[in-house]
Amino acid sequence: PPPPPPPPPPPPPHFHPEAGIRDERNSVVGSVMCIRDRAKALLSTLPGGGATPLADGLALAQSVAEAERLKGSDPLLVVLSDGRANIGRAGVAGRAAAMADAQDAAKMIAASGMRSIFIDTSPRAGEEARIIAAALSAKLVALPYVQAGAVRDVVRAAV
Repeated sequence: PPPPPPPPPPPPPHFHPEAGIRDERNSVVGSVMCIRDRAKALLSTLPGGGATPLADGLALAQSVAEAERLKGSDPLLVVLSDGRANIGRAGVAGRAAAMADAQDAAKMIAASGMRSIFIDTSPRAGEEARIIAAALSAKLVALPYVQAGAVRDVVRAAV
């Protein structure tokens, strides 16, 4: 019989927030300290769709960005989402509470003076993305077909 297939590659290692990459709940990937290949490997393991604890993700992104500020950087927060939060801060499903929590988290980021861009990944631009982007005081960009080059161009235009 033929030899068995090789085992699948191991998952990417866990990274500390100080390194700017996390693969735990609310998977946040990115900071000026990221290494492109590590970020790529991690992004390929992250699921898309499903439950969206957007407020938790925004709060975690703010904490990573604030840590970069303390190091003397001027971070730019880039959010890729359709804006449709459906899990609130309490971990309970429900769009109304989840959207309110996400708006509150976004307003906290805006109040901190953090620069941000909201990339709406929805196939059709939605009201939810506009609401969250407005709460962030972020530039809203529609990219229904997210491609690395397009994201890069949006970010480059902002810096």
